[in-house]
Amino acid sequence: MYQGHRIIERVPRGTPSPASRSERRSDSRSQYRPEPRSEYSTEYRSDSRSEYRPEPRSEYRSGFRSEPRSEPYPHAVDHYDEPLEIYLQIGVPDQYGESHWMITMKQPNRQRAMRLHSVGEEGDYELSMEKDQEFIPSWVRTTHYLGEIPKEGSAIVPMEAEKIPPQVSDMWACYLIRKMENLGLIEKGQCRRFMTDYRHNLDGDEGPRFR
Repeated sequence: MYQGHRIIERVPRGTPSPASRSERRSDSRSQYRPEPRSEYSTEYRSDSRSEYRPEPRSEYRSGFRSEPRSEPYPHAVDHYDEPLEIYLQIGVPDQYGESHWMITMKQPNRQRAMRLHSVGEEGDYELSMEKDQEFIPSWVRTTHYLGEIPKEGSAIVPMEAEKIPPQVSDMWACYLIRKMENLGLIEKGQCRRFMTDYRHNLDGDEGPRFR
């Protein structure tokens, strides 16, 4: 059941064009040191456009730092008793202007979530599925509500995520959104909007070749 689209903050169209990934290989683990902030709000359904200052981290790679996960593919053991909300989350841009994208699933009114995203570098990507993660960590800049799926379909999204070749994170996330649209899990047209409203680095685009 689709409940409408909610956005915390939109990424401006004027974001600088990212450098090619071939130029980044020699400095793929560059340190990202954002300015510290005094407080953090978990209110993700407001339309506030206030200045966002993430907490500093000792290591910053590809726009994100994931928490440890207990199981690589938790959908095999998770049994939800409520519908699941589906979100697209976009990280704070790195020094090259690129942001990490991921699909997040969580139960309503919960602040712990499951992340699905493609991680790594050019030529060495892999799928990462992490459960019981903080819903909105400090490195996430925007959170976009995609829709809600029934509890019976809780394993569908992770299973379909495994069929998409790991690649640059923004394209991978868009292809998973399109897959969910084709399955009737979320309202159609969202993949097209995210593909056209944001600038993408296509150097690592492997296409939607579902395996």
